Amino acid sequence: MKSKHEKSNETDAPALPAKEGLHEIANQPPKEEQLPSPEATGKEERQELTDQLQRLQAEFENFRKRLEKEQESIRNEACVQTIEDLLPIIDHLDRALATPHEKNSFTHGIELIRQEFAKLLEERGVRPMEAKGQRFDPNLHEALLTEENKEATPNTIIEVIEQGYLLGGRVLRHAKVKVTR
Repeated sequence: MKSKHEKSNETDAPALPAKEGLHEIANQPPKEEQLPSPEATGKEERQELTDQLQRLQAEFENFRKRLEKEQESIRNEACVQTIEDLLPIIDHLDRALATPHEKNSFTHGIELIRQEFAKLLEERGVRPMEAKGQRFDPNLHEALLTEENKEATPNTIIEVIEQGYLLGGRVLRHAKVKVTR
Protein backbone atom coordinates (compact mmCIF):
# COMPACT_ATOMS: atom_id res chain seq x y z
CA MET A 1 0.00 0.00 0.00
CA LYS A 2 1.26 3.44 -0.86
CA SER A 3 1.21 6.36 1.49
CA LYS A 4 -0.74 9.50 0.78
CA HIS A 5 2.34 11.42 -0.17
CA GLU A 6 3.64 9.01 -2.71
CA LYS A 7 2.58 9.67 -6.23
CA SER A 8 1.05 6.95 -8.21
CA ASN A 9 2.09 6.33 -11.76
CA GLU A 10 -1.40 5.23 -12.47
CA THR A 11 -3.72 7.86 -13.76
CA ASP A 12 -7.35 8.19 -12.95
CA ALA A 13 -8.18 8.62 -16.65
CA PRO A 14 -10.15 5.83 -18.27
CA ALA A 15 -8.23 3.29 -20.19
CA LEU A 16 -7.94 3.93 -23.92
CA PRO A 17 -8.96 1.23 -26.28
CA ALA A 18 -6.30 -0.82 -27.82
CA LYS A 19 -5.07 0.06 -31.32
CA GLU A 20 -7.12 -2.71 -32.84
CA GLY A 21 -10.28 -1.28 -31.21
CA LEU A 22 -9.55 2.14 -32.67
CA HIS A 23 -9.52 0.77 -36.18
CA GLU A 24 -12.87 -0.92 -35.65
CA ILE A 25 -14.43 2.27 -34.32
CA ALA A 26 -12.93 4.34 -37.13
CA ASN A 27 -14.16 1.92 -39.80
CA GLN A 28 -17.76 1.91 -38.51
CA PRO A 29 -20.14 4.15 -40.38
CA PRO A 30 -21.09 7.23 -38.38
CA LYS A 31 -24.22 6.77 -36.28
CA GLU A 32 -27.15 8.79 -37.49
CA GLU A 33 -28.73 10.91 -34.85
CA GLN A 34 -32.16 9.65 -33.96
CA LEU A 35 -34.22 12.52 -35.31
CA PRO A 36 -37.98 12.13 -35.16
CA SER A 37 -39.56 11.43 -38.46
CA PRO A 38 -41.57 14.19 -40.08
CA GLU A 39 -44.68 12.09 -39.49
CA ALA A 40 -43.97 11.83 -35.76
CA THR A 41 -43.24 15.56 -35.56
CA GLY A 42 -46.49 16.31 -37.37
CA LYS A 43 -48.47 14.04 -35.03
CA GLU A 44 -46.94 15.69 -31.97
CA GLU A 45 -47.68 19.17 -33.32
CA ARG A 46 -51.24 18.13 -34.20
CA GLN A 47 -51.76 16.70 -30.73
CA GLU A 48 -50.32 19.83 -29.11
CA LEU A 49 -52.55 22.07 -31.23
CA THR A 50 -55.58 19.87 -30.51
CA ASP A 51 -54.89 20.08 -26.77
CA GLN A 52 -54.46 23.84 -27.00
CA LEU A 53 -57.73 24.16 -28.95
CA GLN A 54 -59.59 22.04 -26.41
CA ARG A 55 -58.26 24.17 -23.56
CA LEU A 56 -59.33 27.35 -25.35
CA GLN A 57 -62.78 25.92 -26.03
CA ALA A 58 -63.15 24.97 -22.36
CA GLU A 59 -62.00 28.43 -21.25
CA PHE A 60 -64.47 30.06 -23.65
CA GLU A 61 -67.31 27.85 -22.41
CA ASN A 62 -66.46 28.73 -18.79
CA PHE A 63 -66.35 32.43 -19.73
CA ARG A 64 -69.75 32.16 -21.45
CA LYS A 65 -71.30 30.43 -18.42
CA ARG A 66 -69.79 32.98 -16.04
CA LEU A 67 -71.14 35.83 -18.19
CA GLU A 68 -74.63 34.26 -18.24
CA LYS A 69 -74.57 33.94 -14.44
CA GLU A 70 -73.48 37.56 -14.05
CA GLN A 71 -76.23 38.75 -16.40
CA GLU A 72 -78.83 36.66 -14.54
CA SER A 73 -77.58 38.11 -11.25
CA ILE A 74 -77.91 41.66 -12.61
CA ARG A 75 -81.45 40.94 -13.87
CA ASN A 76 -82.44 39.44 -10.50
CA GLU A 77 -81.00 42.38 -8.60
CA ALA A 78 -82.87 44.83 -10.85
CA CYS A 79 -86.09 42.86 -10.27
CA VAL A 80 -85.52 42.88 -6.50
CA GLN A 81 -84.88 46.63 -6.57
CA THR A 82 -88.10 47.22 -8.53
CA ILE A 83 -90.12 45.10 -6.09
CA GLU A 84 -88.58 46.94 -3.13
CA ASP A 85 -89.60 50.23 -4.79
CA LEU A 86 -93.20 48.97 -5.14
CA LEU A 87 -93.59 47.92 -1.49
CA PRO A 88 -94.28 51.47 -0.19
CA ILE A 89 -97.07 51.84 -2.78
CA ILE A 90 -98.66 48.65 -1.46
CA ASP A 91 -98.33 50.04 2.09
CA HIS A 92 -100.16 53.21 1.04
CA LEU A 93 -102.95 51.16 -0.53
CA ASP A 94 -103.22 49.06 2.65
CA ARG A 95 -103.44 52.21 4.80
CA ALA A 96 -106.08 53.68 2.51
CA LEU A 97 -108.14 50.50 2.79
CA ALA A 98 -107.65 50.33 6.58
CA THR A 99 -109.15 53.78 7.22
CA PRO A 100 -112.87 53.87 7.97
CA HIS A 101 -114.76 54.68 4.82
CA GLU A 102 -117.95 53.83 3.06
CA LYS A 103 -117.87 51.25 0.34
CA ASN A 104 -118.16 52.75 -3.10
CA SER A 105 -116.71 52.28 -6.56
CA PHE A 106 -113.60 54.26 -5.60
CA THR A 107 -112.72 51.99 -2.67
CA HIS A 108 -113.59 48.97 -4.78
CA GLY A 109 -111.06 50.21 -7.38
CA ILE A 110 -108.37 50.54 -4.70
CA GLU A 111 -109.10 46.98 -3.52
CA LEU A 112 -108.74 45.68 -7.07
CA ILE A 113 -105.42 47.51 -7.52
CA ARG A 114 -104.17 46.06 -4.22
CA GLN A 115 -105.21 42.56 -5.33
CA GLU A 116 -103.33 42.99 -8.63
CA PHE A 117 -100.20 44.06 -6.77
CA ALA A 118 -100.49 41.03 -4.47
CA LYS A 119 -100.91 38.74 -7.47
CA LEU A 120 -97.88 40.28 -9.22
CA LEU A 121 -95.70 39.83 -6.13
CA GLU A 122 -96.84 36.24 -5.70
CA GLU A 123 -95.99 35.45 -9.33
CA ARG A 124 -92.49 36.83 -8.72
CA GLY A 125 -92.03 34.64 -5.62
CA VAL A 126 -92.54 37.43 -3.09
CA ARG A 127 -94.63 36.57 -0.07
CA PRO A 128 -95.62 38.57 3.00
CA MET A 129 -94.25 37.46 6.36
CA GLU A 130 -96.59 36.03 8.93
CA ALA A 131 -95.48 37.97 11.98
CA LYS A 132 -98.42 38.55 14.36
CA GLY A 133 -98.35 36.04 17.22
CA GLN A 134 -94.87 34.83 16.26
CA ARG A 135 -91.79 35.02 18.46
CA PHE A 136 -89.66 38.08 17.66
CA ASP A 137 -86.73 37.23 15.36
CA PRO A 138 -84.27 40.08 14.66
CA ASN A 139 -83.38 38.44 11.35
CA LEU A 140 -86.97 38.94 10.15
CA HIS A 141 -88.45 41.67 12.32
CA GLU A 142 -87.63 45.18 13.42
CA ALA A 143 -89.09 46.07 16.83
CA LEU A 144 -90.38 49.65 16.83
CA LEU A 145 -92.37 49.44 20.05
CA THR A 146 -92.54 47.27 23.14
CA GLU A 147 -95.50 46.85 25.45
CA GLU A 148 -95.88 45.33 28.88
CA ASN A 149 -98.33 42.45 28.60
CA LYS A 150 -98.57 39.86 31.37
CA GLU A 151 -100.99 37.67 29.40
CA ALA A 152 -98.68 37.18 26.40
CA THR A 153 -95.35 35.41 26.28
CA PRO A 154 -92.40 37.84 26.33
CA ASN A 155 -90.87 38.69 22.93
CA THR A 156 -94.10 37.88 21.09
CA ILE A 157 -95.25 40.11 18.25
CA ILE A 158 -98.61 41.63 19.11
CA GLU A 159 -98.96 44.07 16.22
CA VAL A 160 -97.52 44.46 12.73
CA ILE A 161 -96.91 48.12 11.97
CA GLU A 162 -95.44 47.60 8.51
CA GLN A 163 -95.64 44.31 6.62
CA GLY A 164 -92.36 42.45 5.93
CA TYR A 165 -91.71 40.51 2.72
CA LEU A 166 -89.60 37.51 1.71
CA LEU A 167 -88.30 36.50 -1.70
CA GLY A 168 -87.41 32.85 -1.41
CA GLY A 169 -85.32 32.76 1.76
CA ARG A 170 -84.14 36.35 1.37
CA VAL A 171 -85.65 39.17 3.42
CA LEU A 172 -86.75 41.98 1.11
CA ARG A 173 -88.01 44.10 3.97
CA HIS A 174 -88.09 43.42 7.70
CA ALA A 175 -91.52 43.54 9.32
CA LYS A 176 -91.82 46.53 11.64
CA VAL A 177 -93.56 45.26 14.75
CA LYS A 178 -94.73 45.87 18.31
CA VAL A 179 -93.38 43.28 20.78
CA THR A 180 -94.31 42.26 24.33
CA ARG A 181 -91.85 42.57 27.19
